[in-house]
Amino acid sequence: MPPATFARALVCLAALGPAAPAADPAIRLLNYEDGTTVRHPVVLLRGTLADERALVAYSDLSGTLDALRGGTYVVGPGRVRFVGARVVADATATGTQTHDRGATLTRLSLRGHGVPRARITLRSSGNTTRVTGTVAGRHVVLRVTSTH
Repeated sequence: MPPATFARALVCLAALGPAAPAADPAIRLLNYEDGTTVRHPVVLLRGTLADERALVAYSDLSGTLDALRGGTYVVGPGRVRFVGARVVADATATGTQTHDRGATLTRLSLRGHGVPRARITLRSSGNTTRVTGTVAGRHVVLRVTSTH
């Protein structure tokens, strides 16, 4: 990995901070008997969102920006469009994020060899994020509260 790409990856990880613990009922939803797991999609979502945030914060740019490993972020006032954004080699994220009155709504579809097909919606307000959608055809509902 080129030094600039590695440095950007570290900035993305630092922007994430420690993962907030999920409420006990949500933990049971993470691993299914058939081996389907929600952990990789959640990590991919966090990485994609952190990459976009770090890139915009670092460059102070809007318009079309290149994602870490391919694809783009189209950044405008109160809105981001993710177009085949890659932060890992084997999966892409496509969708939108809007910011309105202190709340953020993110809708992303995940595809690729490294992740089960997923359609995820994140609603964030204050220190709480509600995650809903489907992963590998299974319904997922998580509520995560951050201590930051």
